[in-house]
Amino acid sequence: MSGTEQQEPSPEEVLAAVTHQVEQDRGRAASDPKARPELAASLNALATMLNAVGQVNEAVKPAEEAVELRRALAGEAPDTTPDLALALNTLATMLGAAERFDEALMAAQEGTIVYRGLARATPEQYIPDLALSLGAEGRLLAGAQRMRDACTAAQEGVSKLKPFFEHAPEPFAPLMRMLCADYVRYAQGSRQQPDAALLDPIVEVFKKLPPAQ
Repeated sequence: MSGTEQQEPSPEEVLAAVTHQVEQDRGRAASDPKARPELAASLNALATMLNAVGQVNEAVKPAEEAVELRRALAGEAPDTTPDLALALNTLATMLGAAERFDEALMAAQEGTIVYRGLARATPEQYIPDLALSLGAEGRLLAGAQRMRDACTAAQEGVSKLKPFFEHAPEPFAPLMRMLCADYVRYAQGSRQQPDAALLDPIVEVFKKLPPAQ
């Protein structure tokens, strides 16, 4: 190996760098409101890194602060609403990791509501994100033993994603596989029969994909 080759920074080093970035961005945002998006982004990054190093409880606070910033920004500039949806999904993930499942479900459901609005306005861009959000909501509902509600969320996710998957199978295959597996599992858990008319065409598309898909 070359003596000049640099080692990858450790997670702890990355966490320290992100923490420093948050402090810098917070200082800028205090004097310049236009810097708030950068602060929200660094707070989201901090939450993700805290979670990655096992500090799951500490990860919640920056994720919550990021959501509040994104909510305020979306109220001022609706074109930033997608950033609010992403921040809500991050918060749901952090709350779930901290075993605060009721709050995680509330954040996930709000994220789904935001994505519904985005999908109505720009279907081609945001329906796949809505499907992903429905999947996350379904998993939290299942964790709360609300299997029938989880099944409904997953089924809607499959239905929303289906046209995109049929048109371009490979990029959407991982998400579709996950949603279908969740849907079937939740249907069984709630003593419902999965909708064959929905699933059979999807199975046929999967049969035509390479095994890696």
